Amino acid sequence: MHVVDLAETLVAAHGAVADLPDAELAMVARYRGAPRRAQATVSRLLTRAVAGHALRTPPRAVEVTVDGWGRPSVTGSPHTNISHDGGLVVLVSGSGPCGVDVEDTAESDLRGLVGRFCGVDEVPVSARQSWTAKESAAKAIGRGLRAGLATIRFQDDPGAGWAPVTWRGDRMPLRTRAVDLGARHLALTVSARAVAPTVRVSVWRPARAHGRWWLAEAEKAPAALAAVSRTLTSELSQERR
Repeated sequence: MHVVDLAETLVAAHGAVADLPDAELAMVARYRGAPRRAQATVSRLLTRAVAGHALRTPPRAVEVTVDGWGRPSVTGSPHTNISHDGGLVVLVSGSGPCGVDVEDTAESDLRGLVGRFCGVDEVPVSARQSWTAKESAAKAIGRGLRAGLATIRFQDDPGAGWAPVTWRGDRMPLRTRAVDLGARHLALTVSARAVAPTVRVSVWRPARAHGRWWLAEAEKAPAALAAVSRTLTSELSQERR
């Protein structure tokens, strides 16, 4: 799992040009509003940085394509998925299908929308937890919101441990875990058949030179994120026993 702090990035990148191909810079420039352009820029830079590290290729040379469902992919790289809210951009990569969602919308605002993403018999403890868990699962299934969040269910509580996923009544080879980070919820969905049951957290920060900026991996993650990494890895390991 790879994390970027948007506020930190905006400050450090001010006045510099993102180190992206001209076509992607033009695409990002079409977004309205500085926050949305920043989210789009960081998402593209992070995708390239992570894929470049995996492929041992300069990030700017990585070829990013978008499939019919709007999902970005990189030929030869691990499965990836990306999400952002107002403060974070999070990318997850793995050896099998995966999904991630991060959400900082207030619980009270999402509570009124529960009927749109939960079935009539579902009463979630937290609307934000349910939303992030279901959206991350929908991404791993490969349909995103087109999957119909109300048709996605969990056989256990994803807020307490890795929960098996069902979609339209069928068991999927996926597990979902939602974590309450206080200001936001973060949910991951991973393949139940993944080879290495490990959740590693990397934090990426902006670097700049000669009027351009890019993302570089920090030496270590903050203590809170490192603790999440240890907890989720431990739980995954116990699931395999």
